[in-house]
Amino acid sequence: MIVYKYPLEFGLNVQKLLIPSGACPLTVQLQNGEPVLWVKVNPDAPAQDVLVQFAWTGKDTLFLHNEIYVGTVQSGEGLVWHLFWMVP
Repeated sequence: MIVYKYPLEFGLNVQKLLIPSGACPLTVQLQNGEPVLWVKVNPDAPAQDVLVQFAWTGKDTLFLHNEIYVGTVQSGEGLVWHLFWMVP
């Protein structure tokens, strides 16, 4: 197992990431002012599409799948975002 990082974009849109199957999300934090997701992966596992979604505090969000809460980050504009990992 190894930890990989995946850059993300703030927004309410679902983001698709290509991640080895069986991966486990660890945390989401800002790195140099940009949101990044760290994931524990087996790099030898076949890759699969994983969906993640930021939910903005106080905004109505449509969740499309069962989701796992990964973490919360605050942008420099004072907004608070919560990241969810959509379970395939």
